[in-house]
Amino acid sequence: MSLPLLFGVKLPQVSKISLKTEVKNLKYGGKTSLYFLYSEFLLRANRNPSYKEVLNRADISAIDGKGLHWAMWKVMGQSLIPKFYSGLVINTPLILRLPVFLLLFLAQLFINLMSGLTTLLLKINFTSRTKNQTILGRDFVYDLLKIAEEKGWKTLILGGSSSSDEVTRNLVTRIFPNLELVTWTRESTSLLMKDAQTKAPSRPSSNFADYILKLISNKQTPITSSNVCQIFPDLFEAKIFIKEEKPDLILTCLGGGSGKQEFFIDNLCSDPEIKFTLATGIGAAVDHLGGGSKQKEAPKWMQAFGLEWLFRFYSQPYRRLRIVDSIVSLWFWTTLQEFMLEGKVRKTVHAAVHRSNAQTSHVSINSASPFLLVERYNILPGDVGWSMVQGAVEMNENLSQAAIREVSEETNLPISDLLAIGEPIEAGKEYSTISFLRYILWGAKYNQTQNFVQLVEFIGTDLHPKTNWENQRAKWWPLSDISLVISVDKRIFWDKFIWQKQRETGAEYNQTSSANK
Repeated sequence: MSLPLLFGVKLPQVSKISLKTEVKNLKYGGKTSLYFLYSEFLLRANRNPSYKEVLNRADISAIDGKGLHWAMWKVMGQSLIPKFYSGLVINTPLILRLPVFLLLFLAQLFINLMSGLTTLLLKINFTSRTKNQTILGRDFVYDLLKIAEEKGWKTLILGGSSSSDEVTRNLVTRIFPNLELVTWTRESTSLLMKDAQTKAPSRPSSNFADYILKLISNKQTPITSSNVCQIFPDLFEAKIFIKEEKPDLILTCLGGGSGKQEFFIDNLCSDPEIKFTLATGIGAAVDHLGGGSKQKEAPKWMQAFGLEWLFRFYSQPYRRLRIVDSIVSLWFWTTLQEFMLEGKVRKTVHAAVHRSNAQTSHVSINSASPFLLVERYNILPGDVGWSMVQGAVEMNENLSQAAIREVSEETNLPISDLLAIGEPIEAGKEYSTISFLRYILWGAKYNQTQNFVQLVEFIGTDLHPKTNWENQRAKWWPLSDISLVISVDKRIFWDKFIWQKQRETGAEYNQTSSANK
């Protein structure tokens, strides 16, 4: 049975007992990743396709927080208004579809607001529908440390502030005296601790319009698993420390709003030189564990009613914007997804076209390997920038055939010079802008896209691909430059392709341009 999706992220169905059992049965060297999914994580994934793919690659995950558990309960249900809309209103005249949708959507938005408040305050349990239990990462860390002590796992606490390191070590060793513990920390002034990727430009005192322009133009490089160490150079040292210490359990404490914690764990999983049993992210839990955090815990009654967010809202002013964004966005997007559950999935293939140096089907990929990208016209959001050749899979056509046909149609390369290599790589589902507009305005039967990546080898001699009406340009790019030019919205599929090839061959594919090092 497939797992339910929210914003395209797989939601787990796990209890605390089953999670503990699964962790206990892990074997050394398996490089298992464990993520405690929080509402902010899913909203970040909705805005950063690469982060969505990282979360979906998790070997184990759990729901952390009542709000996300409620959202899972909603999207797995059958609300009457969305069912009425998808069954009847979708066939109304075009001029009425959008206003009717907006009217029904606002009504469902209000119902969900009341539902959320009621289920929260009355402490209603969602487990009967979701088959899932809320597991807080900050609490489960004690279970992980207990398991590590019992199984003799060497444990690394990675991250957190140097000021609380000694306190943390003393407390952990007092509770778990037989635990082999090592720590790696950084000063609070470190770029890694400041999480610079999430900061907006400081507001000038003179011109508000100038501030808005700077805010809009403040486009920072999106973090991915392959560049997280370049953006936060301290993590290079962390990897060296891991290679030397060879821990079994890695507890990463790299909080913040950028998602670097999960990207770093994913980077460790794809590094063939690093071995471990389990790696998980626990944010600021280590500082709380060691008593180094200056933040007080919410009263027990607020924790019992799931109102910790309210406590943090008035006690931590710097987090207020993130808290409001998390609550409002989760409520809005959960409601929107309820209207998108009745459609069918459209299969789309992305062709990773690699240029061969010889008349052979043998593929040898390195940092200088040329791949073909096309620059799409800016028709709708999500269609900006360079991407792989892509297109829908037609009836009675397999993925390999579709990939070759699309490449030939969009670049005019002869079909006889194109070879599909290996099995297609499944790259996940997405709720795209185009699919959404088609679904609302034209009553299209597809409301989401199932994406695949197919490696295609070009063995021809004509190195000048053409373009069609969909694309402005077509160009061969070295592998080392692709992560710098590929569209943010399409990066998820490229990262999935590279990550899978690394897993298959054990090779380290260098995606970072030497000019950027």
